[in-house]
Amino acid sequence: MAERLNMAREVAALKRMTVKELRGRYVEVFGEATRSGNKDWLWKRIAWRMQANAEGGLSERARRRARDMTAEPPKITALTPAQVAKNLTAAGNRRITEAMVRADIDAGAPTNGDGTINLVHFAAWLVKEMSNRGD
Repeated sequence: MAERLNMAREVAALKRMTVKELRGRYVEVFGEATRSGNKDWLWKRIAWRMQANAEGGLSERARRRARDMTAEPPKITALTPAQVAKNLTAAGNRRITEAMVRADIDAGAPTNGDGTINLVHFAAWLVKEMSNRGD
């Protein structure tokens, strides 16, 4: 509880500072200068960093999720069999395994020259195969 009270005092002190003072405090907290002259942005950003420093920042789980969210999504034109299985499982109402996708490839499903799978071509092949079997 004492940490919250200290943080409340720090925020109150930040709000009383001028833009010039806040820019100086920003350098102290972040270790680099800012060109911002927006007082509200400065005090909020400084308070955020101070709190993150005091509480240890983000958990490893939160960092991993943020990293995953910013990672480039796979291209549907070049997926691995595991990625195809994951996408088809998510889109349908039954579990599709990598082994099932590999069996389809062995049965003639189209693949790219590098062994990856174009999901659109693969799905078209599946529809054609299902219609040939009368499914």
